[in-house]
Amino acid sequence: MVGCEDWQSLRNLLYTPNEENWARLCDLFASWTRGAGLDLALSYAREHLSHWPAILCRSVPSWKDALLGEEPLHPLWPFVKMLDLGGCHVTDAELNALIQYTDLSQLHYLDLSDNLLTRDGPRYLSSVYAVDLPELRYLNLNSHHSAPANRIGTAGLQELLRHPMMTRLTHLYLYNNDIGDVGIRGLLGSPRIANLTHLNLGANAVGRLSASVLAHAPHLSKLTHLNLSQTFIGTQGAVTIANSPHLRALRSLDLHASRISAAGAEAIAQSAHLTKLEKLSLCSNPLSEKGAVALSQASHLVGLQELRLGSTQLSNHGLQALAQSPWLQGVRVLWLPNNDLDDRGLLSLIQSPFLRKVEVLGLAHNRLSADGVMALLSSSLGARLRSLDLMGNQLGDEGAMRLRAFEPLPKLRRLDLRMNGLSSSTRETLRQTSLLQHIDRCLLD
Repeated sequence: MVGCEDWQSLRNLLYTPNEENWARLCDLFASWTRGAGLDLALSYAREHLSHWPAILCRSVPSWKDALLGEEPLHPLWPFVKMLDLGGCHVTDAELNALIQYTDLSQLHYLDLSDNLLTRDGPRYLSSVYAVDLPELRYLNLNSHHSAPANRIGTAGLQELLRHPMMTRLTHLYLYNNDIGDVGIRGLLGSPRIANLTHLNLGANAVGRLSASVLAHAPHLSKLTHLNLSQTFIGTQGAVTIANSPHLRALRSLDLHASRISAAGAEAIAQSAHLTKLEKLSLCSNPLSEKGAVALSQASHLVGLQELRLGSTQLSNHGLQALAQSPWLQGVRVLWLPNNDLDDRGLLSLIQSPFLRKVEVLGLAHNRLSADGVMALLSSSLGARLRSLDLMGNQLGDEGAMRLRAFEPLPKLRRLDLRMNGLSSSTRETLRQTSLLQHIDRCLLD
Protein backbone atom coordinates (compact mmCIF):
# COMPACT_ATOMS: atom_id res chain seq x y z
CA MET A 1 0.00 0.00 0.00
CA VAL A 2 1.06 3.55 -0.66
CA GLY A 3 -0.06 6.36 1.59
CA CYS A 4 -0.03 10.12 1.70
CA GLU A 5 3.47 10.12 3.13
CA ASP A 6 4.80 8.41 -0.02
CA TRP A 7 3.13 10.98 -2.24
CA GLN A 8 4.57 13.78 -0.14
CA SER A 9 8.01 12.19 -0.36
CA LEU A 10 7.59 11.93 -4.13
CA ARG A 11 6.75 15.62 -4.42
CA ASN A 12 9.68 16.65 -2.23
CA LEU A 13 12.19 14.49 -4.10
CA LEU A 14 11.08 15.67 -7.53
CA TYR A 15 11.28 19.30 -6.48
CA THR A 16 15.10 19.29 -6.04
CA PRO A 17 17.16 17.56 -8.77
CA ASN A 18 20.31 15.96 -7.37
CA GLU A 19 22.01 12.54 -7.19
CA GLU A 20 20.78 11.78 -3.69
CA ASN A 21 17.14 12.48 -4.57
CA TRP A 22 17.39 10.35 -7.72
CA ALA A 23 18.66 7.42 -5.64
CA ARG A 24 15.81 7.91 -3.16
CA LEU A 25 13.32 8.05 -6.03
CA CYS A 26 14.64 4.72 -7.27
CA ASP A 27 14.11 3.19 -3.83
CA LEU A 28 10.66 4.73 -3.50
CA PHE A 29 9.37 3.41 -6.82
CA ALA A 30 10.96 0.00 -6.30
CA SER A 31 8.66 -0.47 -3.26
CA TRP A 32 5.58 1.11 -4.86
CA THR A 33 2.72 -1.36 -5.32
CA ARG A 34 2.02 -1.98 -8.99
CA GLY A 35 -1.33 -0.87 -10.30
CA ALA A 36 -3.24 2.32 -11.04
CA GLY A 37 -1.55 4.17 -8.17
CA LEU A 38 1.90 3.43 -9.62
CA ASP A 39 0.81 4.54 -13.09
CA LEU A 40 -0.46 7.83 -11.65
CA ALA A 41 2.77 8.37 -9.71
CA LEU A 42 4.86 7.68 -12.82
CA SER A 43 2.76 10.10 -14.83
CA TYR A 44 3.32 12.74 -12.17
CA ALA A 45 7.06 11.97 -12.09
CA ARG A 46 7.31 12.25 -15.88
CA GLU A 47 6.24 15.89 -15.81
CA HIS A 48 9.00 16.80 -13.38
CA LEU A 49 11.81 14.48 -14.52
CA SER A 50 11.61 15.93 -18.03
CA HIS A 51 13.21 19.06 -16.54
CA TRP A 52 15.98 17.23 -14.67
CA PRO A 53 19.55 17.24 -16.10
CA ALA A 54 19.98 14.04 -18.12
CA ILE A 55 23.16 13.04 -16.27
CA LEU A 56 21.27 12.74 -12.96
CA CYS A 57 18.77 10.22 -14.32
CA ARG A 58 21.11 7.24 -14.34
CA SER A 59 20.72 3.51 -14.02
CA VAL A 60 21.78 1.59 -10.92
CA PRO A 61 24.36 -1.24 -11.31
CA SER A 62 21.99 -3.70 -9.64
CA TRP A 63 19.58 -3.27 -12.56
CA LYS A 64 21.88 -5.21 -14.89
CA ASP A 65 19.91 -8.49 -14.75
CA ALA A 66 16.65 -6.68 -15.40
CA LEU A 67 18.14 -4.87 -18.39
CA LEU A 68 19.18 -8.22 -19.87
CA GLY A 69 15.61 -9.50 -19.72
CA GLU A 70 16.08 -11.72 -16.69
CA GLU A 71 13.93 -9.64 -14.29
CA PRO A 72 11.17 -7.01 -14.61
CA LEU A 73 12.50 -3.55 -15.41
CA HIS A 74 12.53 -0.91 -12.70
CA PRO A 75 9.50 1.41 -12.98
CA LEU A 76 11.79 4.41 -13.54
CA TRP A 77 13.62 2.86 -16.50
CA PRO A 78 11.69 4.89 -19.13
CA PHE A 79 13.07 8.06 -17.51
CA VAL A 80 16.71 6.92 -17.37
CA LYS A 81 18.95 9.05 -19.57
CA MET A 82 22.31 7.62 -18.50
CA LEU A 83 22.97 3.88 -18.66
CA ASP A 84 26.06 3.25 -16.55
CA LEU A 85 27.38 -0.30 -16.91
CA GLY A 86 31.03 0.63 -16.38
CA GLY A 87 32.99 -2.23 -14.83
CA CYS A 88 29.98 -4.57 -14.80
CA HIS A 89 31.74 -7.36 -16.78
CA VAL A 90 29.36 -6.94 -19.72
CA THR A 91 30.16 -9.38 -22.54
CA ASP A 92 29.31 -9.16 -26.23
CA ALA A 93 26.45 -11.63 -25.75
CA GLU A 94 25.02 -9.59 -22.88
CA LEU A 95 25.22 -6.40 -24.90
CA ASN A 96 23.35 -8.19 -27.68
CA ALA A 97 20.64 -9.24 -25.20
CA LEU A 98 20.44 -5.69 -23.87
CA ILE A 99 19.90 -4.35 -27.38
CA GLN A 100 17.21 -6.89 -28.20
CA TYR A 101 15.21 -6.90 -24.97
CA THR A 102 15.43 -3.33 -23.68
CA ASP A 103 14.32 -0.05 -25.21
CA LEU A 104 17.39 2.22 -25.19
CA SER A 105 15.98 4.97 -27.38
CA GLN A 106 15.75 7.53 -24.55
CA LEU A 107 19.43 7.33 -23.58
CA HIS A 108 21.69 10.39 -23.73
CA TYR A 109 24.71 8.69 -22.09
CA LEU A 110 25.96 5.12 -22.49
CA ASP A 111 28.91 4.04 -20.34
CA LEU A 112 30.30 0.60 -21.22
CA SER A 113 33.82 1.24 -19.95
CA ASP A 114 35.98 -1.49 -18.38
CA ASN A 115 33.92 -4.42 -19.62
CA LEU A 116 34.63 -7.44 -21.82
CA LEU A 117 33.60 -6.23 -25.25
CA THR A 118 35.38 -7.30 -28.44
CA ARG A 119 34.76 -6.43 -32.09
CA ASP A 120 31.37 -8.14 -31.80
CA GLY A 121 30.06 -5.58 -29.31
CA PRO A 122 30.01 -2.72 -31.84
CA ARG A 123 28.67 -5.13 -34.44
CA TYR A 124 25.66 -5.83 -32.26
CA LEU A 125 25.18 -2.10 -31.72
CA SER A 126 25.02 -1.68 -35.50
CA SER A 127 22.84 -4.74 -36.12
CA VAL A 128 19.30 -4.75 -37.48
CA TYR A 129 18.05 -5.31 -33.93
CA ALA A 130 19.61 -2.10 -32.64
CA VAL A 131 17.60 1.07 -32.31
CA ASP A 132 18.86 4.32 -33.76
CA LEU A 133 19.63 5.75 -30.30
CA PRO A 134 18.48 9.18 -31.49
CA GLU A 135 19.24 10.99 -28.20
CA LEU A 136 22.66 9.44 -27.53
CA ARG A 137 25.47 11.98 -27.27
CA TYR A 138 27.99 10.25 -24.98
CA LEU A 139 29.59 6.82 -25.57
CA ASN A 140 32.31 5.50 -23.27
CA LEU A 141 34.19 2.33 -24.21
CA ASN A 142 37.39 3.13 -22.29
CA SER A 143 39.47 0.35 -20.76
CA HIS A 144 41.55 1.55 -17.84
CA HIS A 145 42.43 -1.87 -16.45
CA SER A 146 43.84 -5.09 -17.80
CA ALA A 147 40.84 -7.09 -16.60
CA PRO A 148 38.05 -6.56 -17.37
CA ALA A 149 39.01 -4.81 -20.58
CA ASN A 150 37.23 -3.80 -23.75
CA ARG A 151 39.17 -4.64 -26.89
CA ILE A 152 37.01 -3.65 -29.85
CA GLY A 153 40.01 -3.32 -32.17
CA THR A 154 40.04 -1.80 -35.63
CA ALA A 155 37.24 -4.08 -36.86
CA GLY A 156 34.99 -3.08 -33.98
CA LEU A 157 35.66 0.60 -34.58
CA GLN A 158 34.73 0.19 -38.24
CA GLU A 159 31.44 -1.42 -37.18
CA LEU A 160 30.83 1.43 -34.76
CA LEU A 161 31.34 4.03 -37.48
CA ARG A 162 28.41 2.57 -39.41
CA HIS A 163 25.90 3.30 -36.65
CA PRO A 164 23.68 6.37 -37.21
CA MET A 165 24.43 7.63 -33.67
CA MET A 166 28.00 8.47 -34.71
CA THR A 167 26.79 11.52 -36.60
CA ARG A 168 25.29 12.92 -33.39
CA LEU A 169 27.84 11.92 -30.73
CA THR A 170 29.61 14.75 -28.92
CA HIS A 171 31.67 12.57 -26.54
CA LEU A 172 33.54 9.43 -27.67
CA TYR A 173 35.96 7.57 -25.38
CA LEU A 174 38.00 4.67 -26.82
CA TYR A 175 41.03 4.55 -24.51
CA ASN A 176 43.08 1.34 -24.66
CA ASN A 177 41.00 -0.69 -27.13
CA ASP A 178 43.66 -2.29 -29.35
CA ILE A 179 42.76 -0.03 -32.26
CA GLY A 180 45.40 0.08 -34.99
CA ASP A 181 46.65 3.11 -36.88
CA VAL A 182 44.53 2.24 -39.92
CA GLY A 183 41.38 2.19 -37.79
CA ILE A 184 42.29 5.48 -36.09
CA ARG A 185 42.91 7.16 -39.43
CA GLY A 186 39.57 5.88 -40.70
CA LEU A 187 37.83 7.36 -37.68
CA LEU A 188 39.57 10.72 -37.81
CA GLY A 189 39.03 11.07 -41.53
CA SER A 190 35.31 10.36 -41.32
CA PRO A 191 32.93 13.34 -41.50
CA ARG A 192 30.48 11.21 -39.48
CA ILE A 193 32.21 12.38 -36.27
CA ALA A 194 31.89 16.08 -37.08
CA ASN A 195 29.89 16.83 -33.90
CA LEU A 196 32.53 15.50 -31.48
CA THR A 197 33.72 17.87 -28.79
CA HIS A 198 35.44 15.24 -26.59
CA LEU A 199 37.63 12.47 -28.05
CA ASN A 200 39.84 10.01 -26.15
CA LEU A 201 42.08 7.79 -28.30
CA GLY A 202 44.79 7.25 -25.68
CA ALA A 203 46.72 3.96 -25.45
CA ASN A 204 45.87 2.95 -29.01
CA ALA A 205 48.19 2.75 -32.01
CA VAL A 206 47.93 6.43 -32.90
CA GLY A 207 50.98 7.35 -34.96
CA ARG A 208 52.31 10.30 -36.93
CA LEU A 209 50.04 9.57 -39.89
CA SER A 210 46.98 9.59 -37.63
CA ALA A 211 48.12 12.89 -36.13
CA SER A 212 48.40 14.31 -39.64
CA VAL A 213 44.87 13.17 -40.55
CA LEU A 214 43.61 14.75 -37.32
CA ALA A 215 45.38 18.03 -37.97
CA HIS A 216 44.06 18.29 -41.53
CA ALA A 217 40.43 17.42 -40.72
CA PRO A 218 38.22 20.54 -40.91
CA HIS A 219 35.25 18.48 -39.69
CA LEU A 220 36.93 18.19 -36.27
CA SER A 221 36.84 21.92 -35.61
CA LYS A 222 34.40 21.43 -32.71
CA LEU A 223 36.89 19.42 -30.63
CA THR A 224 37.48 20.97 -27.21
CA HIS A 225 38.99 17.97 -25.36
CA LEU A 226 41.54 15.65 -26.99
CA ASN A 227 43.41 12.76 -25.34
CA LEU A 228 46.27 11.17 -27.29
CA SER A 229 48.19 9.95 -24.24
CA GLN A 230 50.36 6.82 -24.45
CA THR A 231 50.46 6.90 -28.23
CA PHE A 232 53.20 7.10 -30.86
CA ILE A 233 52.62 10.53 -32.37
CA GLY A 234 56.11 11.68 -31.39
CA THR A 235 57.52 15.15 -31.76
CA GLN A 236 56.50 15.39 -35.41
CA GLY A 237 52.89 14.55 -34.51
CA ALA A 238 52.87 17.16 -31.74
CA VAL A 239 54.21 19.80 -34.15
CA THR A 240 51.55 18.88 -36.71
CA ILE A 241 48.78 19.23 -34.12
CA ALA A 242 50.18 22.54 -32.84
CA ASN A 243 50.14 23.93 -36.38
CA SER A 244 46.57 22.88 -37.16
CA PRO A 245 44.09 25.71 -37.74
CA HIS A 246 41.25 23.21 -37.30
CA LEU A 247 41.99 22.62 -33.61
CA ARG A 248 41.51 26.19 -32.46
CA ALA A 249 38.68 25.20 -30.09
CA LEU A 250 40.84 22.86 -27.97
CA ARG A 251 40.65 23.59 -24.25
CA SER A 252 42.20 20.35 -23.00
CA LEU A 253 45.10 18.46 -24.61
CA ASP A 254 46.60 15.30 -23.09
CA LEU A 255 49.83 14.12 -24.73
CA HIS A 256 51.14 12.16 -21.75
CA ALA A 257 53.76 9.56 -22.73
CA SER A 258 53.54 10.23 -26.46
CA ARG A 259 57.30 10.35 -27.22
CA ILE A 260 57.51 14.12 -27.50
CA SER A 261 60.79 16.00 -27.13
CA ALA A 262 61.49 19.62 -26.24
CA ALA A 263 60.84 20.58 -29.87
CA GLY A 264 57.25 19.35 -29.52
CA ALA A 265 56.79 21.45 -26.37
CA GLU A 266 58.22 24.44 -28.22
CA ALA A 267 55.72 23.99 -31.05
CA ILE A 268 52.82 23.89 -28.60
CA ALA A 269 54.17 26.90 -26.71
CA GLN A 270 54.50 28.92 -29.93
CA SER A 271 51.24 27.79 -31.54
CA ALA A 272 49.00 30.59 -32.71
CA HIS A 273 46.09 28.13 -32.82
CA LEU A 274 46.08 26.58 -29.32
CA THR A 275 45.23 29.85 -27.62
CA LYS A 276 42.19 28.48 -25.78
CA LEU A 277 44.03 25.74 -23.91
CA GLU A 278 43.07 25.49 -20.24
CA LYS A 279 44.55 22.05 -19.52
CA LEU A 280 47.81 20.66 -20.87
CA SER A 281 49.50 17.39 -19.94
CA LEU A 282 52.96 16.56 -21.27
CA CYS A 283 53.89 14.10 -18.53
CA SER A 284 56.33 11.26 -19.24
CA ASN A 285 57.93 12.94 -22.23
CA PRO A 286 61.67 13.87 -22.31
CA LEU A 287 61.15 17.64 -22.46
CA SER A 288 64.14 18.53 -20.27
CA GLU A 289 64.96 22.06 -19.18
CA LYS A 290 64.67 23.29 -22.78
CA GLY A 291 61.01 22.25 -22.98
CA ALA A 292 60.19 23.93 -19.67
CA VAL A 293 61.85 27.17 -20.77
CA ALA A 294 59.84 27.10 -24.00
CA LEU A 295 56.59 26.71 -22.04
CA SER A 296 57.58 29.57 -19.75
CA GLN A 297 57.72 31.84 -22.80
CA ALA A 298 54.34 30.76 -24.17
CA SER A 299 52.38 33.98 -24.38
CA HIS A 300 49.60 32.07 -26.19
CA LEU A 301 48.98 29.93 -23.09
CA VAL A 302 47.80 32.79 -20.93
CA GLY A 303 44.49 30.98 -20.29
CA LEU A 304 46.15 27.81 -18.94
CA GLN A 305 44.70 26.60 -15.62
CA GLU A 306 46.22 23.11 -15.38
CA LEU A 307 49.78 22.17 -16.32
CA ARG A 308 51.10 18.63 -15.86
CA LEU A 309 54.83 18.06 -16.33
CA GLY A 310 55.51 14.94 -14.29
CA SER A 311 58.43 12.75 -15.43
CA THR A 312 59.69 15.29 -17.98
CA GLN A 313 63.30 15.62 -16.74
CA LEU A 314 62.36 18.99 -15.25
CA SER A 315 65.31 20.58 -13.42
CA ASN A 316 65.52 23.36 -10.86
CA HIS A 317 66.42 25.79 -13.66
CA GLY A 318 63.38 24.67 -15.65
CA LEU A 319 61.12 25.23 -12.67
CA GLN A 320 62.69 28.64 -12.05
CA ALA A 321 61.79 29.61 -15.62
CA LEU A 322 58.19 28.49 -15.12
CA ALA A 323 57.98 30.36 -11.82
CA GLN A 324 59.05 33.59 -13.53
CA SER A 325 56.55 33.30 -16.39
CA PRO A 326 53.82 35.96 -16.45
CA TRP A 327 51.93 33.82 -18.96
CA LEU A 328 51.27 31.08 -16.38
CA GLN A 329 49.68 33.22 -13.69
CA GLY A 330 46.28 31.55 -14.20
CA VAL A 331 47.55 28.05 -13.37
CA ARG A 332 45.63 26.39 -10.54
CA VAL A 333 46.88 22.80 -10.91
CA LEU A 334 50.65 22.33 -11.19
CA TRP A 335 51.74 18.68 -11.38
CA LEU A 336 55.51 18.06 -11.22
CA PRO A 337 56.20 14.55 -9.80
CA ASN A 338 59.14 12.31 -10.73
CA ASN A 339 61.55 15.05 -11.68
CA ASP A 340 64.94 16.28 -10.45
CA LEU A 341 63.71 19.02 -8.12
CA ASP A 342 65.22 19.89 -4.74
CA ASP A 343 64.70 22.69 -2.24
CA ARG A 344 66.22 25.30 -4.58
CA GLY A 345 63.60 24.64 -7.23
CA LEU A 346 60.85 24.62 -4.61
CA LEU A 347 62.06 27.97 -3.27
CA SER A 348 61.68 29.54 -6.72
CA LEU A 349 58.11 28.26 -6.78
CA ILE A 350 57.39 29.65 -3.30
CA GLN A 351 58.79 33.04 -4.25
CA SER A 352 57.12 33.24 -7.66
CA PRO A 353 55.38 36.59 -8.24
CA PHE A 354 53.12 34.98 -10.86
CA LEU A 355 52.04 31.50 -9.69
CA ARG A 356 49.65 32.96 -7.12
CA LYS A 357 46.60 30.86 -7.98
CA VAL A 358 48.04 27.36 -7.56
CA GLU A 359 45.66 25.23 -5.44
CA VAL A 360 46.78 21.69 -6.35
CA LEU A 361 50.51 20.99 -6.24
CA GLY A 362 52.13 17.66 -7.09
CA LEU A 363 55.76 17.24 -6.03
CA ALA A 364 55.95 13.48 -5.44
CA HIS A 365 59.20 11.60 -5.96
CA ASN A 366 61.57 14.53 -6.06
CA ARG A 367 64.43 15.38 -3.66
CA LEU A 368 62.74 17.75 -1.24
CA SER A 369 64.03 17.88 2.32
CA ALA A 370 62.28 18.80 5.55
CA ASP A 371 63.58 22.38 5.21
CA GLY A 372 61.91 22.77 1.82
CA VAL A 373 58.64 21.30 3.03
CA MET A 374 58.60 23.57 6.09
CA ALA A 375 59.25 26.61 3.90
CA LEU A 376 56.38 25.61 1.61
CA LEU A 377 53.91 25.07 4.45
CA SER A 378 54.89 28.41 6.00
CA SER A 379 54.42 30.36 2.77
CA SER A 380 51.46 32.12 1.19
CA LEU A 381 51.51 29.37 -1.45
CA GLY A 382 51.05 26.73 1.26
CA ALA A 383 48.14 28.68 2.71
CA ARG A 384 46.34 28.56 -0.66
CA LEU A 385 46.74 24.85 -1.35
CA ARG A 386 43.78 22.46 -1.37
CA SER A 387 45.86 19.42 -2.29
CA LEU A 388 49.57 18.72 -1.78
CA ASP A 389 51.38 15.57 -2.89
CA LEU A 390 54.79 15.09 -1.26
CA MET A 391 54.98 11.32 -1.61
CA GLY A 392 58.46 9.84 -2.02
CA ASN A 393 60.59 12.74 -0.85
CA GLN A 394 63.15 13.03 1.97
CA LEU A 395 61.16 14.28 4.96
CA GLY A 396 62.27 11.60 7.42
CA ASP A 397 61.19 11.15 11.04
CA GLU A 398 63.03 14.20 12.33
CA GLY A 399 61.62 16.47 9.65
CA ALA A 400 58.12 15.07 9.98
CA MET A 401 58.07 15.77 13.70
CA ARG A 402 58.54 19.45 12.90
CA LEU A 403 54.99 19.41 11.49
CA ARG A 404 53.69 19.34 15.06
CA ALA A 405 54.30 23.08 15.33
CA PHE A 406 51.99 23.93 12.41
CA GLU A 407 48.50 25.21 12.87
CA PRO A 408 45.87 23.89 10.41
CA LEU A 409 46.21 25.27 6.90
CA PRO A 410 42.82 26.82 6.11
CA LYS A 411 42.24 25.31 2.66
CA LEU A 412 44.27 22.09 2.69
CA ARG A 413 42.03 19.03 2.26
CA ARG A 414 44.44 16.41 0.92
CA LEU A 415 48.05 15.71 1.93
CA ASP A 416 50.18 12.77 0.79
CA LEU A 417 53.28 12.02 2.88
CA ARG A 418 53.77 8.37 1.99
CA MET A 419 57.22 6.93 1.27
CA ASN A 420 59.06 9.64 3.22
CA GLY A 421 60.91 7.31 5.56
CA LEU A 422 58.46 7.72 8.42
CA SER A 423 58.40 5.16 11.22
CA SER A 424 55.11 3.79 12.52
CA SER A 425 55.48 5.80 15.75
CA THR A 426 56.05 9.03 13.80
CA ARG A 427 53.02 8.36 11.64
CA GLU A 428 50.89 7.79 14.71
CA THR A 429 52.17 11.00 16.32
CA LEU A 430 51.41 12.98 13.15
CA ARG A 431 47.83 11.73 13.11
CA GLN A 432 47.26 13.49 16.41
CA THR A 433 48.63 16.87 15.31
CA SER A 434 46.39 19.85 14.76
CA LEU A 435 47.59 20.18 11.17
CA LEU A 436 46.60 16.68 10.07
CA GLN A 437 43.38 16.34 12.07
CA HIS A 438 41.80 19.13 10.03
CA ILE A 439 42.63 17.48 6.67
CA ASP A 440 39.92 15.38 5.03
CA ARG A 441 42.38 12.93 3.51
CA CYS A 442 45.91 12.48 4.80
CA LEU A 443 47.97 9.59 3.40
CA LEU A 444 50.82 8.41 5.60
CA ASP A 445 51.08 4.64 5.10
